[in-house]
Amino acid sequence: MRTREAEEERTSFQEAGPFDPMLESRADVAMVYGLNESFEGRLSDWRRAGYRPHVMTGVAWGGYQDYVRGEWDGQQHYDDAQAAAGGFRLEHGVAQGHDCFYMMPSRDYARYLGEQLRRVVDVGAVAIHLEEPEFWVRAGYGEGFKREWQEFYGEEWQDPASSPDARYRASRLMQHLYTRTLDFLCRELKAYAAEKGNSDFRCYVPTHSLVNYAHWRIVSPESEMLALEGCDGLIGQVWTGTSRTPTVYRGVTKQRTLEAGYCEYAACAALVRGSEKKLWQLADPIEDNPNYCWEDYRVNWECTVTGSLLVEESERFEIMPWPSRIFKGTYPTVNLVGEPLQPLLEGYLERLGTGEDEERLMQTRQAFEMLLDFYHERGEESRKETLGFADLADKSSEVRFGDLWSVLHGFYKLLADWEDQEEAQRMRDAVAGFYHNPTDQRSAIPESYATELQVVFNALADMHWPGGTEW
Repeated sequence: MRTREAEEERTSFQEAGPFDPMLESRADVAMVYGLNESFEGRLSDWRRAGYRPHVMTGVAWGGYQDYVRGEWDGQQHYDDAQAAAGGFRLEHGVAQGHDCFYMMPSRDYARYLGEQLRRVVDVGAVAIHLEEPEFWVRAGYGEGFKREWQEFYGEEWQDPASSPDARYRASRLMQHLYTRTLDFLCRELKAYAAEKGNSDFRCYVPTHSLVNYAHWRIVSPESEMLALEGCDGLIGQVWTGTSRTPTVYRGVTKQRTLEAGYCEYAACAALVRGSEKKLWQLADPIEDNPNYCWEDYRVNWECTVTGSLLVEESERFEIMPWPSRIFKGTYPTVNLVGEPLQPLLEGYLERLGTGEDEERLMQTRQAFEMLLDFYHERGEESRKETLGFADLADKSSEVRFGDLWSVLHGFYKLLADWEDQEEAQRMRDAVAGFYHNPTDQRSAIPESYATELQVVFNALADMHWPGGTEW
């Protein structure tokens, strides 16, 4: 067993909820997520429970609607949302329409974040994690980005899709904007912390690997941010959701969670190698997609943990994100991703029909009639016709549940052009409601898996590195 020193930080987790004895672990650090009205109370609760208090919050997205809507400085900042071709603003998550955009980090946005994040220092946190500075490659069409292009290059904006050079220049600017923002935030927060008597305040950046960002077509500073004096290190955000992304090897495309995970962890380690920057390696006992079964989550978690331990620089671990969704959540008893959509949709509508919300039932039917029309008509001349619910079974019969994700972006873009945005929002909410809860056949974490997690968490806490790695 290793003796934990007062200042030692080897294992951590992130959580958006309050302290709950059900979520106890032997981690050194609790990363309290998000700066809502309950933030200070939540951090105090976790600190009283014996955890060193860090804070994590999104840089590219978060609960920053007050900035976007003009409540912060009296000016609306919708121009600072990342926008795809045609001006379609990119939102985070499946439940959209709530102004939770991926942000184009202007100087105003950086100043806003710097002001808001002073609360982290004021409440006594010892470190902040500025999560996921990400710019989607398909973005670069917003008015704010065009102004930044003019300032950075001294010339008129070019469509990123117009040439390879324009694509490179757009991506270079995307990287520059988040490097600039991180530099500003790290310097501002450390200076403010020093004024408050905490000269040891630290700034980390949780980020996916270069491997994953290439797969998902996202631009992020990566090595540039680690060159910043104020950045103390990163969390290598590798987990089942990134590592299960199919890879190509010898002409065969398939899921290779262990192999891809190892490559991702190694890529994160390469960023800090030869420096004084700290690296935390993440693994997630489940993942963001809520529609797999426990056995799938378990096997893939074992693959990612194994991959992380094969990398020499892995000596600090984020043992889990969101323990509340692991130990208090329920998940399908079978994998739904490959299941036919039709019976799931029919069962969901039947459950809605047993309630008293007839309006929600009709909205869900209408939303899926439209979505499935859109699914079948992609790449074809758009045909407009009214289809009754009797046709919904025919339209869904050959579609798999997992196919929905591939069309959501286009479907939401279609809804963005509706004149009646209140009705469009009801359509978005109906689709998101089904996606997050398509079945009532669910179960809590199996006892054997919960036990395995605690055994591994304890082993990671007890690892010892006297000049090297040994068990």
